[in-house]
This record gives sequence, C-alpha cells and structure tokens, in this order.
Amino acid sequence: ASGRLAPGRARWIAAILSSAGLAQLFLLVNALTGLLALLVIAGYLLVYTPLKTRTWLCVPAGAVSGALPVVIGWAGAAGSVPPQVWILFMIVFLWQFPHFHAIGWMHRDDYARAGIPILPVIDLDGGRTGRQVRLAAAALLGCSLLPAAAGMAGTAYLAGALLLGAGFLVRALRFARSPDPASARRLLGASAFYLPLLLALAAFDKTAG
Repeated sequence: ASGRLAPGRARWIAAILSSAGLAQLFLLVNALTGLLALLVIAGYLLVYTPLKTRTWLCVPAGAVSGALPVVIGWAGAAGSVPPQVWILFMIVFLWQFPHFHAIGWMHRDDYARAGIPILPVIDLDGGRTGRQVRLAAAALLGCSLLPAAAGMAGTAYLAGALLLGAGFLVRALRFARSPDPASARRLLGASAFYLPLLLALAAFDKTAG
C-alpha cells in the first residue's frame, strides 16, 4: 500500500535484470563487452555503493564505473579496446565531477539527512568542492582536445571541443568562486549540454576507426 519495494524483492529484480543483460552481451555481442559490463556492475555494487555512507571518495570510485560504458560501446562495436578508447574514458570520468558536485551542492541537505557524506556535505564553505570542480573542468578541457591529437577526430571537433570546454570551464570557475544553489544549477545545466554535444561532435567529425 505504501508503494515501496521490499529490499529482498528489489535484490531479486536487480539480479534477474543484470543477469539477463550480461547474458545478452556475452552471447549476442562478445565476451569482452560482457566482461566490461560485469566490471561496471561489480564496481557499483561492491565499491561505490558501500562507500556512499562512509566517505566522499565514493564519487571518484563511482566515476570509474560511470565512465566505462563508453569503453563497453567501443568493445561491442569493434570487439577490442585500443589505447585511444581510454581518452574517451577520461573525458567521461572527468566530466562527472562538475556534474555530480553541482547536483550535490543543490541537494546537500538531502544528502546530509540520508547520511551520505559527499564532498558538498562535509565541505561547509565550498572551498574543496569548488577546487575539485575547477580542476576537473580544466583537465577536461585539455583531455577533450586529445581525440584530435590522436587522429580520432578532425578540425571541426577540435574547434567545437575548445568552445564547449571553455564555456564549461567558465561555469565551473563561477561556481568555484561563489558556490551557491544558483551557480550550481547553472553548472549542472552546462554539464547536461556539454557531454552529449562533445560526443556528437566526435561522432560527426570522426576520422579514424
């Protein structure tokens, strides 16, 4: 009547859906893709989730699993994971810090009530959170140029990555200078546009297989 799902039933549903998805990847795609997907599930289940109630380090731990799907996609299409794929991994990995910290700052009271000590909860004045956001956005700008340097994308991508990265960095710097719900909301909005547009540019101006 309450509309809540019992924990035991939730575990069974999660196990069935995860097993079905893994079986599909192993049998219909390839073993490498299935193994990478298994790694994502294990990372979320055994590392990220237990850390959520213990330390702010849950965010970088979860960002690893959150960035692996781009590697899974490449492995599913090509059947291999060449070195340049890890450039895409790093782009998605770094993007998650400004994105998640913006959400965390907007809803820090909710996270605190839930007992989840993410950085925006334990960092009362926002100094550490702003520093992480600023550094991640700056590193992301540099990393986003690597697909062009590695021959994966052309000049249109390079120009777009520069513009998108600079705009995102500006939002990150403004949040770092004055962390409040309004600047966090604007940073979140910028992050929501940034990654899809960057990856669309990479697909549009693809120059290597």
